[in-house]
Amino acid sequence: MRITGLRFGCLEVDGVAYHRDLIIMPSGILCPWIRDQGHRLGTQDLETVLDKPPGLLIIGTGMAGRMRVDRDLIRHLGAQHINCRVMRTREAAAAFNTAVSEGLHCAGAFHITC
Repeated sequence: MRITGLRFGCLEVDGVAYHRDLIIMPSGILCPWIRDQGHRLGTQDLETVLDKPPGLLIIGTGMAGRMRVDRDLIRHLGAQHINCRVMRTREAAAAFNTAVSEGLHCAGAFHITC
């Protein structure tokens, strides 16, 4: 799967538009992706990803980077040997496509608004 388009409030995967936050996994897409605390990302918000952990998880924190990632989550991912990259969603989408093109086993969690 590749991200084929991105604008505020819309992320396209393989030409299909999604208008809610989403998680892209090798096994499919979870949309809508709803977090317990909205603009704060914790371990419980990624249970679907952690069931079959990827080697790389790319987290898009929004177009303006307003979603915050708990430090406990970063520690937990490290303990699970999951490489995690956290960046604004535009950069995260590009990084996701690069990882996919390099054949890496990766997942992406994207906040697509603020």
